[in-house]
Amino acid sequence: MDLRIDYRNLFLIALLCLSPAIALATPCQQTQVSPAEQQLKGCLGLAEQGLLQAAFDQARETKKVYGQTRMFDVSYVNMLVSIAGDKDSDLAIAIINEAITVVNVARKTKIYDGTGDAEIAFHFMNSLGGLSASVEKISAPIAAKLRVFEGQIAVRLRTNPSYPKNALEALAKPMVAMAQGFAEQKNVKLVSQSIESAIKCGYGDYRELAGKAWFNAVVDADTARNWMAKFDVSYANAIDQWSQQVVREFQGASFEFLLGDIDGSTLTKSNYNGKILVVDLWATWCPPCRKGIPDFIKLQDDHKNGVAVLGISMDAPESPSQTLDTVSNFAQAQGINYDIALGDTTVSSQLAGKMALPTTIFIDRDGRVRYIAKGYHDFAKVEAITKVLLNESQPISSSGQHSNLNY
Repeated sequence: MDLRIDYRNLFLIALLCLSPAIALATPCQQTQVSPAEQQLKGCLGLAEQGLLQAAFDQARETKKVYGQTRMFDVSYVNMLVSIAGDKDSDLAIAIINEAITVVNVARKTKIYDGTGDAEIAFHFMNSLGGLSASVEKISAPIAAKLRVFEGQIAVRLRTNPSYPKNALEALAKPMVAMAQGFAEQKNVKLVSQSIESAIKCGYGDYRELAGKAWFNAVVDADTARNWMAKFDVSYANAIDQWSQQVVREFQGASFEFLLGDIDGSTLTKSNYNGKILVVDLWATWCPPCRKGIPDFIKLQDDHKNGVAVLGISMDAPESPSQTLDTVSNFAQAQGINYDIALGDTTVSSQLAGKMALPTTIFIDRDGRVRYIAKGYHDFAKVEAITKVLLNESQPISSSGQHSNLNY
């Protein structure tokens, strides 16, 4: 194929040869930087200097040497998308065309299709998301096909035994991307099925889809209302099953604290004995943390007799007292109705690896950590976990060992 002749047409040919498949994906740990990735970083450096042709040439030379190494195709596609950027030149089209050619081959293999190595398939799925965004400005039909492939990997990952079942939610957005792809292909039935698949993986923002142009282009108002009613039931069922499963499968952990609150008092876990304690690790500068504040206010209001919510501000763990005014003013402005403590390094040191905000820790009546939720979780999920613990009539066995907060 002579990429020097007509880059745009060849770009279309490269992806139009792709045929639909079905798959799904999940989140996994990142791998260490390999020699191949170091070489590819050099390509990015050249591109940043405006030497796009040199970057592309070096990339292809790197592929000749490292093309058979694990995860190379993922890194290669990501790098090609990065060096092409938002350029619209013939050379940029040729680079994207190269990425599509690699995807066309890789997606047909067990390694990348979601049925084999879950980690590689997960990262490959994410690379398709980046590629489809780059392709959108050149060809919407091709971008639609990429979104469908992305979601299909996610579908397969959902049933892949090596994919962590507590990470299904990471597959939801690729499934929504698949719904968008099917919408652009005017396949309304598969749009609905794709959204249902995302909901089963914990996707709770489905009502926001009614504001998307791609959704409204194929779904009329009456159909949308019927779908939303159906999705409400599906989401409630999915969250009920999810909450019971994650609590049941969670390995024991311990969490202790002795912290000052914004009113000058000292708080410890014993202050909440006999109640379900929901601990929100948050910060005033963290957008998803702020998004979750109304949910915790509602949780405290709805379950005030059996549940205590505790917000631990992690604005400045090294010097928490310096953030007292900031946190106090924020709590007052938001109408927070639960205790707010100032977190320090004794909190962050109990978290395995880099601290992620927000993090919600669910502690039962006996003081045991029963689940840890990383990232924003909507009210339905937070309340579902809380209800599982509220509904327990028998204390859990204390025979198992409890580690620190490894999650």
